[in-house]
Amino acid sequence: MKLSIGFLTGRNEPRLDWVIDDVAAQARPDDEIQIVVIDAIEHMRDPESSPIVDDRVRASFGRAPLVRAQVAPVRPNIWQGRHRVTKQDWWSTAASRNTFLCLAEHDYIAFLDDCCHIGKRWLDTVRRAEQERCSAITGSFEKTRGEVIDHRAVTYPAGMVDCTGAWLYGCTFCLPLEWALEVNGFEEGCDGAAGEDYMFGLMLARRHRQIDFSTSLHVIQDRPIGDESCAHRFRKLDKADGAKNIAAIARFGSRTSTEFTPDLRALRETLRAGGVFPIPDPDADWRDWFDGQPIREMI
Repeated sequence: MKLSIGFLTGRNEPRLDWVIDDVAAQARPDDEIQIVVIDAIEHMRDPESSPIVDDRVRASFGRAPLVRAQVAPVRPNIWQGRHRVTKQDWWSTAASRNTFLCLAEHDYIAFLDDCCHIGKRWLDTVRRAEQERCSAITGSFEKTRGEVIDHRAVTYPAGMVDCTGAWLYGCTFCLPLEWALEVNGFEEGCDGAAGEDYMFGLMLARRHRQIDFSTSLHVIQDRPIGDESCAHRFRKLDKADGAKNIAAIARFGSRTSTEFTPDLRALRETLRAGGVFPIPDPDADWRDWFDGQPIREMI
């Protein structure tokens, strides 16, 4: 199997070594597995004192020669990082996920949150889905800290075939890369808030792509609830007491492709030709689609 895994993080210690060791333990000799770490705080890290690919991870490479890992920052965007127009870093997970879609080398992909161990059947479930390619698989999760319950797994412990696109959320999911490019990735109109994962699911469903919920695609997360272990770095705001989220579902959830996301196929071609991600114009009049507020004034 040839698989690209997108590993998203904004934490000081994302525990990439856990994932590499777990994946290596489940891999087969002919597997080729690429792990792309999308690091939302790359611009804040001291490369000498807090690298993601540290000695623990390098030691893992020796035990997992078929697993390769690389680290990349979130592509330049207006919400976070070196090129933001906001006064502080805001939530920009759609841009993070889309960065991975641009860097994925293989035609089947999976997403994993940081600080997690994969379940014992995780890679076998991905392998079966990669072979069959009849549905996107959204997986279950459990948390070792706090009372966060995956109600999907409680209600449907055996999983659910052909669940709705709104079920595509949580810590892990997998699908063909081409399906993700069909909808042009994750809606970057969700950046500054959240919800990009289930908006993505709704768009896939409108493209008549089946989505299945599987409790064997399972992860166990060991990190504080919310963004506490992110040191509250990322601001996010659902305006007007939830009205923005309702408007986002109506606007983006009814589409078959993204509205504010740049052309990901074109970005992939640019990168493969030796180019780089474009930098947003810092002087442009960037405004929130919901109420027209200048994004640089959002606090």
